[in-house]
Amino acid sequence: MDEQDRALLVAEEREAQRHAHAMYVDDRSVLNKWEEGVLDRVLDWLGDVNTPVLDVGCGVGHLGRVAVARGRRLDLVGFDLMAELLADARIGYRALVQGDIHRLPLKDRSVAAMILSNTLHHVPDRPVALKELRRVLAPGGVVICYDPRRVRPVEAVKRLVRRGHEAFTAHHYAFAPAEYRTMLEDAGLEIERYVAVDPFGPLLATAFDMLRAGTFVDRDRIASVLVAVDRAVEGRDRKGGAGLMLLARATKPSSRTAFRGTP
Repeated sequence: MDEQDRALLVAEEREAQRHAHAMYVDDRSVLNKWEEGVLDRVLDWLGDVNTPVLDVGCGVGHLGRVAVARGRRLDLVGFDLMAELLADARIGYRALVQGDIHRLPLKDRSVAAMILSNTLHHVPDRPVALKELRRVLAPGGVVICYDPRRVRPVEAVKRLVRRGHEAFTAHHYAFAPAEYRTMLEDAGLEIERYVAVDPFGPLLATAFDMLRAGTFVDRDRIASVLVAVDRAVEGRDRKGGAGLMLLARATKPSSRTAFRGTP
């Protein structure tokens, strides 16, 4: 992808995020509350790491709020394309940085870990972005990634529901499991853990929001039930392949000789 095409897609994403802002801060949204359960597990997968931790695509700061609620002191730095979203990321961050993921305004090896929760599927040029992310990650640093899995019937429904919706663009993506793993490995990261998770939560939480259920029922209760159901189903899925989302924990090798991908 050349720079001109990338710039056009970034502009489209910026416009979509501008329209999505109200969704991200909607205190009646079941999906937003359900995400807290997702981020709780993301923090578990992060484990004990050195700091600072870069929250890539932090949006309105859901991760920061969850980390504070859990008593996690991560020295979080929030990064997002949109200054309008960062204005709402008020809790749990040491610093907030606005910029384009394809050209991170950060020094080489300046962060010890990073979290990309529902981020990579928004990125127009993922190879370039991942190269930048690896550049700013210290050797031995940890990366947690969480993104939609491509399931054909689900994608068909999403296309129908999102048609004409200004908060989504044509380049929003869902990954095949092997594709997601290969993408991270080709970026020079070593996969430590990798599984498909959340078999029902993403669809059902979205459906509840489409019905505006959070305006007349306890959205916190609905979200907690959805998280519990997903965990129960996952516990019976011995092969780890039933989920609608992909979750990976990877590290940047300490030695250059260990890299598979681009140096």
